[in-house]
Amino acid sequence: MRFDLNIAGEWVVDPNELADKLGTTTAFLKEGYRRGLIWVTVVSGQYEDAGSNRITIRGHDLFWQGTFGPKGALISERFGNN
Repeated sequence: MRFDLNIAGEWVVDPNELADKLGTTTAFLKEGYRRGLIWVTVVSGQYEDAGSNRITIRGHDLFWQGTFGPKGALISERFGNN
């Protein structure tokens, strides 16, 4: 899994890969996000974590958090309940 910048300079994760990790469908993720039922936050690392980014996906009975290195490679991830 990778974390990449799109042409608009926004961070993106492949929704198909993310849906697979969460055991759901891409359509469910996209619709939940569109309806405000799934929240996404991105935090840039500071100090010793500079260059890394942490993305958190939350929704009803849904939680995933991934830390990505400076080149966009997934370093670590956590799953769980809200």
